[in-house]
Amino acid sequence: MSNFPVDLAFQAARAEHYPQDFNLRERKMLESVKVYVDGHGGGTPATTKGDLVAYTTLPARLPVGTDGQVLEANSATPTGLQWVTPTSGGTVTSVALSAAGTPFAISGSPVTTAGTLVLSMATQAAGTVWAGPATGSAAAPTFRALMPSDLPGGGGSASTHVAWPAAAGSSFTAAHNLGTQLVMIQVVDAATFATIEIDSTARTTTNTATMTSSETPGASGWIVLCQAVS
Repeated sequence: MSNFPVDLAFQAARAEHYPQDFNLRERKMLESVKVYVDGHGGGTPATTKGDLVAYTTLPARLPVGTDGQVLEANSATPTGLQWVTPTSGGTVTSVALSAAGTPFAISGSPVTTAGTLVLSMATQAAGTVWAGPATGSAAAPTFRALMPSDLPGGGGSASTHVAWPAAAGSSFTAAHNLGTQLVMIQVVDAATFATIEIDSTARTTTNTATMTSSETPGASGWIVLCQAVS
């Protein structure tokens, strides 16, 4: 009887059905065990609704936990099990907010324990507008000065502007792309907005207009304002 007396309740049941496997002394002892087990709830250590039967060196009662608890392995407890209340949520070590390329300013970033990320409008230079590029390919908007091409032409006519750089000297060809039509030309100083004397009108055939002046541009250059004449 190799397992005797590790599980007396099991051996008692076995002796009842297979008496030939036990000698007389063992059968007598196991009969006494069966009488005791039958009189004490069939041998289970559980006593309360929800109890679990665990094991130490013998079957052992693991009392029922409280509502919401979960069963967790813990080798430090006698049965290797315990009821625990699960933690809610997770842990954040750092959360930051970036708004690069936008008109917003950020405060409160990063949050490492608790806090609030705040977006506010960033300050901008006076006289600037939030707009895409004044010329060239499409790109993300930025704050820049309002240009004549940002505004519709008078009477619904097309208009544009072209920079006349200082390096061009007193003669300049402006590519206005207004088509082959009569175009009204006005040139102003980019720094002072003073009017520069040039030819007042030019008929264009290749979306350009060539102008000459008795003056030469200063370091800031000039601005060529082109208005199509309907």
